[in-house]
Amino acid sequence: MDICEFLRKPSSYILVLELKKDFIGRIRSLGIIKLGKGRYLYIGSAKRGAITRLKRYCYKQISKPYWHIDYLVLNAEVIGAYVITYIDEEALAQHIAKFLRPSIRRFGATDTRDITHLFEYDEKRLLEALRCLNYIYVDCDEISKCLGSH
Repeated sequence: MDICEFLRKPSSYILVLELKKDFIGRIRSLGIIKLGKGRYLYIGSAKRGAITRLKRYCYKQISKPYWHIDYLVLNAEVIGAYVITYIDEEALAQHIAKFLRPSIRRFGATDTRDITHLFEYDEKRLLEALRCLNYIYVDCDEISKCLGSH
């Protein structure tokens, strides 16, 4: 299966983003949050396929922030995403929480029992967590190519 076909399947994803400077801002029900500059991982789902969701984040197609992650994306650089099939968002977050440190409590997870969907970036531990999952890594250039082949 090619990358573009993979991205059109229902999936969950781990968005990799980088804050170039410290972030302080109000995020809906979470209130004021503070994050230091650096890389973070956000877990989300794309029931209709990851390609349109990742396009939204890669190209900051967010006219009015709605989800918690929208606020961060507007202040960060999206590096890419690990796209995982056959696992739902909550199961993925629970699995990742065994390997990585949570960042902001309840971030992206106010409608679940999960601690958070935002984690501190640690590539070695992340790859260890992903070892048993069916995933691909894509960057924003690959998303653009898939959109062109639509």
